[in-house]
Amino acid sequence: MSLALIALLISGLSVAVASLSLGWNIYRDVLAKPRVKVRMGIRQVVEDGESVNGYVAWVRGLNLGPGKVTLEIIVVRKRFQKGWGNGYDRFGIVKFVASAITGGSTLPLTLDAGEYADLLLPIDRDTFLGSIYTMLGIRDFYGRVHWAPNKDMRDARKQWKKLIVNEAGV
Repeated sequence: MSLALIALLISGLSVAVASLSLGWNIYRDVLAKPRVKVRMGIRQVVEDGESVNGYVAWVRGLNLGPGKVTLEIIVVRKRFQKGWGNGYDRFGIVKFVASAITGGSTLPLTLDAGEYADLLLPIDRDTFLGSIYTMLGIRDFYGRVHWAPNKDMRDARKQWKKLIVNEAGV
């Protein structure tokens, strides 16, 4: 092998490494948006061993990264089917006052990678769990909605019916 061929191979290898590095940086900084894992359920608020406010709907948003994410609003959705796969969605917004419940976060909020926020929503007979909506999610700054698993919503609705509706004697 001649010296010129070795120099050409080393130059080609350095161009390949530099282009891979440039591509990764563009993907990471421009294209990759943070993912948020959302969970929800019914929880009892307990302070010093005593039940404080009864039961609340608990929503947790965990930033899986990369980078920061700003969570803006809690949304709910119901998917309606018409015919052969044709359907439409009905969306709603869950509004709450965080100062009414101790220990919860407020929206909008910014999370670094690996951080989470717990949102505590008061529940009663007129809560979103008793409506037609079957999915719950959190919308971020980019306009994407991160949905909680459907099983979480089904389980929360069962608990809500057991706690609220059956206790009232309905």
